[in-house]
Amino acid sequence: MAFGASQALLGEARIPLTLPDGAADPGLILADSSAADAAAADFFDAMALHRHFGRENDPPAI
Repeated sequence: MAFGASQALLGEARIPLTLPDGAADPGLILADSSAADAAAADFFDAMALHRHFGRENDPPAI
């Protein structure tokens, strides 16, 4: 989860904001600080899913 300007840190770390196919990454919750309550709800929903495999590589990361 990244709020506001902290999203720039993802860019500095070279973490793509989308999946390889260009779709939104469900593992990243990006929000403005004014939408913190909604972002927290989205975060908890994503955590309940346990894991998504859209970032899996071939070969898989070890």
